Formats: sequence, structure tokens, C-alpha cells
Amino acid sequence: MPQKHRKLESPISQQPRIKRQDLGTPNPMEQHPAQPPHPAALAPLPQQQHQQPLYPVHPVDPETSDTWAACAKCALSIGHLELAFRSCQSALDKNPANALALSTISATYREDDMKTKGDRGVENALNILNDAIRMYPSLGSDPLILKELAHCQALKGFYDQAHATLEHILSMSITDPEVWLMEGKALIRMGARAGAQSKNMAVNAFRSALDRTMKPLSLEAAAITRQCHSELAAIAFSEGNLDGAALELSNTLALPLPDEAQKYELSCTWCALAVTKEANGDIQGAMQICDTAEKVLGLYPRLLITEAYLLLIQPTVENAVKAAQLLQVVIQKTDDHWDNKEGDFLPYYLLGCAYAAVEDPSNAYEALHVALSRAPASAFPWLSVGALYLRLGQLRDSLAAYSKAAKLKEEIVGYATAVVTWKGLDCVYERCDKQFSDAANACTRAAEFARLAGDMRTNAQLEQRSHALLAAARGEAPVPKLQQPPEPPLQLLRDLTIMSPDERIELMNRQNVQQQQIEQQAQPLPQAPPMQQQSSLHFQRGPPPPVGAANGTSVAPQAPSVASAAPGPPGPSPQQFSPRQQVGYQQQFSPHHQVPGYQGQYIAPVNREGQSTPLSRPVVSILSPSSGIPANGQAPQYHYGQGKAVPPINPVGAPQIRPGGQYAQFPHPTERPREYI
Repeated sequence: MPQKHRKLESPISQQPRIKRQDLGTPNPMEQHPAQPPHPAALAPLPQQQHQQPLYPVHPVDPETSDTWAACAKCALSIGHLELAFRSCQSALDKNPANALALSTISATYREDDMKTKGDRGVENALNILNDAIRMYPSLGSDPLILKELAHCQALKGFYDQAHATLEHILSMSITDPEVWLMEGKALIRMGARAGAQSKNMAVNAFRSALDRTMKPLSLEAAAITRQCHSELAAIAFSEGNLDGAALELSNTLALPLPDEAQKYELSCTWCALAVTKEANGDIQGAMQICDTAEKVLGLYPRLLITEAYLLLIQPTVENAVKAAQLLQVVIQKTDDHWDNKEGDFLPYYLLGCAYAAVEDPSNAYEALHVALSRAPASAFPWLSVGALYLRLGQLRDSLAAYSKAAKLKEEIVGYATAVVTWKGLDCVYERCDKQFSDAANACTRAAEFARLAGDMRTNAQLEQRSHALLAAARGEAPVPKLQQPPEPPLQLLRDLTIMSPDERIELMNRQNVQQQQIEQQAQPLPQAPPMQQQSSLHFQRGPPPPVGAANGTSVAPQAPSVASAAPGPPGPSPQQFSPRQQVGYQQQFSPHHQVPGYQGQYIAPVNREGQSTPLSRPVVSILSPSSGIPANGQAPQYHYGQGKAVPPINPVGAPQIRPGGQYAQFPHPTERPREYI
């Protein structure tokens, strides 16, 4: 039997086979928990004493890299960001200078930031693109890389750099319509609406983008066309060209419907078109646009708020009921894709106006106080609360609400709002007994603000009414007919409706900060303690202590009290006033300032210009938003500082205002509210 052959040993030492490891770059979007390493992997490999690089160096394979880049582009188009990111990494491993892979990974970062509402992805994209251009200078002339770089620069607010990058792309005779769209947007963000030349350049850029879109339109071309028409409409609207804005917005309606991510932007366009038609006087056309948009796009909060605003312009009972139903949907909806912000006051304000239109003061009160808690520096809720109290005949509460609005700086709230505020104060004083001079003063202030606002017609009407009120105060003419409470300015309410919730919240926060700064600067210096010496104008019980006329020394009283004879410093009397305070106190409680029907209640005149010390006002406690709507769901409690007042309407456990009942004495017969059950 032949001898068995021995197995020959190889002259090359055999290495144990090691399973191939996944050395790809970890995905920053999704961090997986680290797995414990295998014990065999911890042993040092023979003949590999030198340190291995962190990222393996693969041979350049352009074809494989292009395949991975195409896969990444496809994954990004269907919204699979993680797959797109990994495909881009594989493409860059094969070819670090792949322009398509670099632009796709940058676009993936941007899409991820849009979903997570962050900005770290854009920063990473900028670093990747800048490093690639620095390592491979040939990429600095690639349109894909430059366009993506301009996208990131614009998102970070570097509009000057984005404009320079886009100009470099256009110098290469590129006919991409998206580049022209980005150029127009960059010019707009740089302040194109302020300068005529830059504005014309932006308009020309948008027109060039529209001319370069291929027909028939693809989904990307339709999105570019829609954005161009929207930007042109915004420019026309800023110039006051409402017909041109309506025409540009109408062009967007003929385009194919976008995907779900772009429907919100399209709903904003429809809202702008509806408000534009309303500004031109076509309210019915604006309502039809809202109805069509709701059928096509669905129930978006902006559409519902805009429709409610249009319904409340002509507040019939039917319109007010429908507006309240729409606003309840906006308030109660809490889906993430809805643009329903927690601090937005406009839905609650419009809801309060709707309840007031259907004569439901309890719900109107609650909705308006929620609006006040969210926008304390806005005059709109205060004006509506003042008008609500005025219709109920609660003059003290109406005065307090209008006074709150009058304290807001007119440079912040606008001159048109100041006109409405002082007209409301005029209406309050006209319903008081013999306070026509104060009403004339408020009317004069309203006329002055109307002149500053450029409304000369209203200025002339208010000045004429002020003269009539002064003549009535002197008894030279009959009392003018009472006016209804004024409505807030429609133009300012229209501007608030056009804004997004984020813009409204930012505006209210800015107004709050400005108002607080003004109030801090206007705080009076600490006053000296009240004078121990009293003048002849006093309101203490019993006769005043006599005062010497020549030397100012006090004469001993004829019948000193026990308290005056007791040793020790006398305590300050709670009813001692300085002469200036006494004059204000006497004017406040003068018999000529009584409100008919409310014995013991008085309304102090609003401070006139030139008074160094404000007059004292009655202690009127308007409910704060937190106390007005208790968390336990009970009916709000109302507290008044002085006398017996007509309580607001409460749904449960409160007196009801009924004609001919206990609270039926109102300043004017026409001001009696109807019976509320």
C-alpha cells in the first residue's frame, strides 16, 4: 500500500479569516446603541502593527459611484432620507468628487431640517460643500454644487453670498429656471421691495424663470411656476396693485395640485387671493375662493380663519354662527400638521367677536379674555371688551377697558387704532350725566389722531361733533344723538389675518416688549409723603382742624380727642391728601359726574394733556385672563371695587339682565339689552 502523502505546508503563514466589517460612516440622523465587540476582535492581528485609518481608502470607481448617487437621488425623491444618506456615503466612498452625490447629501440635510425644524443639517451641508470645493477646485464651477451652496447660504440668511453664487452660475449661461427663481428670492430678501432698481431686477428674474420652464410642466416645473407667481403677487400687493396681485394669484390656481408638503403653501396663496378680493370690495368672490380652497385642499386653519374674518365683516346672525363654528374647529384641532399655534390670539379674538354678534356676552367675554392673555399689548381685545361692556350699559367696566387701550402707545398700535380708542371713550362719556366736556375732549383727541393717520374726512367729522358736545355742555345747543361703539380698524385686522401664526406671535411679543419698555421709562419718581398740613379741601369725617392763615401754625382744636392727646407720633390718616390730590379727588367724586341709574358710582375724566399728576380713578377691577376663566370650569366671579354695579351676564348663578327688572335702569332706553335666558 502506498504511503500516504503528507500535507505540504504552505510557505506563506495562514491568517485566520476575519469576517468583513461594515466600515461605513455612521448615520448621524439615527444613532443605534453600540453593540459589545466580539472577544476575537479585541486580539491584535499579526503583521498589522501600524494604525489603520478611520475611513478606508477605496479605489476610485466612478461608475459605481454614479450608480449609488442615482439611487440616493431616487430615495430623496420619495422621501426616504436615511436611504438617501447611506447611498450618498457609498457614492462618496467610491468617488469623493461626485458632484451629484455631494448635492444630494446636501439636499438630504436640508429636507431633514425642514422635518425636524432645526438648522444643524444646513451647517453640516455647508461644511461638506466648502470642504469638497477646497479639496477639488474643479467642483467650484459645477452648477449642481453651486446651486446647492446657494440654497444653504440663503437658508442661513447669507443672502449676499447666495446672490454672488447665483450670479456666478448665471455667468456660465445656465438656463435652469430654478436658478432664476433663487436669484429673484435673494434680491427680495436683500431688500428689493425698498429699492425700485432691485425690485425691477427681482421681477425680471421671476419672469425669466417663467419663460424657461418647459411645457408641458412637470411636477418640479409646476412648483417653480407656482412660487414665481406667488412672489410676483407679493410684490404687486406691496405696491398697492391689487388687480395685478389677484391676477398673479389666479395663475397659481390653474397649476396641478402639489403634494401634501406643499399644500399648506398653496392654502396661504388662496388666503392671500381671498383677502385681496375683499380689499377690492368683492366679498362674495372672496367667499367663493375660500369654499373652493377648502374643497380642494381640505380644512387648513388659515383657510378657516380667513373665511371667519370675511363672515364677520358683515356680522349677521347667520354669518356669526358659521364663523363661530369654523373657529371652534381651529381651536379644538391639535394635529401636528395643522398650523395651530398655542400663543396665537386671533382665533379667540374673532370667536369673541362672533359671540358678541349673536348677543352671547358670556362666551364672548371668555373668548376675549383668552385673547387678552395671549396679546396684552394689542388694542383689539381691549376695544372689543369695551364695546361689549358699553352695549350692556356697564359704563365703569367699559371705561376701564377703553382706558387700557388708551395706555398703549399709538406708535405701536397705530394711529387708526388710537382713533377708535378715543371714539369709544367719547361714547362712554356721552352716556354719563353732564360729562359732555369730557366727551368733547375725547372727541378732540380722536380727531387729532385721525389727522395723523391721514383720514381728513374722519377728522372733520370728529371736530364738528366735538364743537357740538361743547355747545351742549354750555347749554347752548341740544345734546347730539348717541353713537354706537366704534369697530376696530378693518385694515389692521386684515393685515393680521394675512400673517401666519408665527408672524402674529412674533409681532405680539415685540409689541409687549416695546410697551413694557415705554412703561418702565414713564414710571413716575417716588413722591413725597402726604402733607401733614391740610387745606380747606378735605374729605375727613367731621370738621377739619383750623389752620393759621398768617404763619401756617395749627390752632389747637376746641375739643381735642383722646387720640390726639396720646403721646407718640400721630399715625398717617388714610384720608389725608395733598392739595393736588384733593383737587383730583374732588373732581372724581363731583356730583356732576354721576352715572344715571347707578347711585354711588362715578366715572373720572380721562387725563388731559398738561396735567402733571394723573387724576385718581375709581377702583374698577376688570377680570384678569387667569381669574376670568377658572380651571375648575365654574362660572367666573366678578368683583367690583365700589358700590353696586350691574354684573356681567353669567350662564349660571348670576342675576339676569331683564327689561323692567332690577337692573333695568340704563342711561338710554335704546341701550337696554334684550333678555338673555
